[in-house]
Amino acid sequence: AGWNFGETTEDFAVSYEVAPATAAFPAGTYRNISGNLALSYGLIAAARQADLPLYLGSYPITPASDILHELSRHKNFGVRTFQAEDEIAGIGAALGAAFGGALAVTTTSGPGVALKSETIGLAVS
Repeated sequence: AGWNFGETTEDFAVSYEVAPATAAFPAGTYRNISGNLALSYGLIAAARQADLPLYLGSYPITPASDILHELSRHKNFGVRTFQAEDEIAGIGAALGAAFGGALAVTTTSGPGVALKSETIGLAVS
């Protein structure tokens, strides 16, 4: 029904046909990776290169929750995750871990940055 609607209403002046992926890419092993997954792997690699434990203090909120979920799977690399009760506790825990010598990070959605602004100021000072 959706296809027929698009064809009969003529609302779409331009259409594209996408070639199969097999024609565009040679055979091989590929990984589908998102930005959150890439960030998680990058944080683990940075902590390993710096020879520091990695600590994430985070409140689970979309779209940042994927970082918490992924990092919690990598305790074997010295990663510690803390699921806080709110945004402010997440950044406070991360700042405490940074003061204690860890490579510490926090995650948030866009509006959560406003809640974290006072602790960001403390971290900078």
